[in-house]
Amino acid sequence: MWQKARVAVEALQNLEALEKELGGRIMNVHHLNETEALVEYAPVVDDSWFVEVWQGHAELYVIDENGFIVPATQKYEISPEKLAAVVEQVLADYGIDAGATGQYYPISEKAQAAFQELMQEAKAKRRPFARR
Repeated sequence: MWQKARVAVEALQNLEALEKELGGRIMNVHHLNETEALVEYAPVVDDSWFVEVWQGHAELYVIDENGFIVPATQKYEISPEKLAAVVEQVLADYGIDAGATGQYYPISEKAQAAFQELMQEAKAKRRPFARR
């Protein structure tokens, strides 16, 4: 699941571009010498959602149509059981538990399938301040 690549140290100055080139999120960097580094990255299946873990709590976030990052439970009415399945799959894919603080994008087709199943039944919440 984890991939490794040798990159120029100068490429680390623009992590966003490097991650785009690699097709995944960089998790670890090991400097081999002054000009070269070994990066470990996780190929990302979908970058429109992720699980964030903070202080022992895991939450699913989605990037909405305007590019805002919002908790899925704030935007949608969703099944708690299916939400738990998505979170559990993502954490299992990384081999971590809710004690590992960070943002974890889906890196397996199983996680993506669980997310798609969750979203098939999701209903958009009506914003309380929306105009009628």
